[in-house]
Amino acid sequence: MNEPWSLLSYVLAALTVVLTLLMLVTFRSEKRISFLSSFLSAVLSMVLLPVFLAVTGARLNPILGVPVLVLGLLVGFAKGQTMRLYYKGNGVMGRHSLLFLLFWGTSLVAVQLLTTLESRLWSSVGLLPVFFTTGTQVGMYTNLALRRLLIRPPKMPAT
Repeated sequence: MNEPWSLLSYVLAALTVVLTLLMLVTFRSEKRISFLSSFLSAVLSMVLLPVFLAVTGARLNPILGVPVLVLGLLVGFAKGQTMRLYYKGNGVMGRHSLLFLLFWGTSLVAVQLLTTLESRLWSSVGLLPVFFTTGTQVGMYTNLALRRLLIRPPKMPAT
């Protein structure tokens, strides 16, 4: 990788670390969960993987990548099932996992740094957690979108 691209990669890795740390501060707070936001988060996660691959130039053999992505989808769907959704006022609320966010941010930084080594093997190895976390994001947000469609407000006691 030539010098300007290496420098840009290091800057972007540092920016990813800073943004992940900032998100850790705000991510755990109670959030309103809507169908549209969950659905758009799942779609955005699916779109970002090919964009990330195009920008970094890293490649992963589909024989490895697809099973890791599917495993991530299954784990993410299960993770989405464990998030407690509840009504508060007129909205549905929930809390996200900090560990999940930390793993996602770390995987992005790792692959960004591994691509600077100019080794196809290390770039591919670095993509494994990116494929996994992309799958988990898509699985979790798809689950939340579906659950949000199905959740009903609690019945008010008769007076």
